Amino acid sequence: MQPDQEVIKRWSASAPLWEKHGEIIRQMFAPITQALVEDAQIGNRHAVLDIAMGPGEPALSVAAVVGPEGKIFGIDPIPEMVAAARRAADRLGLTNAEFDVAFADHLPFSPDTFDAVISRFGVMFFPSPVDAVREMLRVLKPGRKLALAVWHLAERNPFHYTLSRVIDRYVGPHHLRRMLPTHFALLVPAS
Repeated sequence: MQPDQEVIKRWSASAPLWEKHGEIIRQMFAPITQALVEDAQIGNRHAVLDIAMGPGEPALSVAAVVGPEGKIFGIDPIPEMVAAARRAADRLGLTNAEFDVAFADHLPFSPDTFDAVISRFGVMFFPSPVDAVREMLRVLKPGRKLALAVWHLAERNPFHYTLSRVIDRYVGPHHLRRMLPTHFALLVPAS
């Protein structure tokens, strides 16, 4: 499925901010990263794929978990995000991390390549989450783990709830409606 060029443009424009505030974001979402590591059973010497890693996280954190004999591959469809991830890996002196531009529904890897596949807050932005998950399973070794984190309801997500209230009050609800459909796209309303 073809990505929405307007969405790509918005993420490209925001990449410098994500890079600038990377350490704050890493710390803020560290518990989510730890949960992904545990759920995917990531360990020493593993080959791991991080999909939609933005400016490098959680791939940069996972690099320490897999160790120097392991490998972390991060992909993102935004070239500016990939460039930021590469700069961060260079600053950290990581030799077991690689980053490339790719889309989740067309992964440039052979079948049965990875010990784990993870994505932290990326799936809800994919043009076709079903095609993306199908690709993730294709590149995952048999019997290995896929771990995905997505946003919960806006009201139960303090990060977005607080931000959305500020945007709604000072900028206007029309900006909020443009943002929320993608962030919360995978939600199924409670019956």
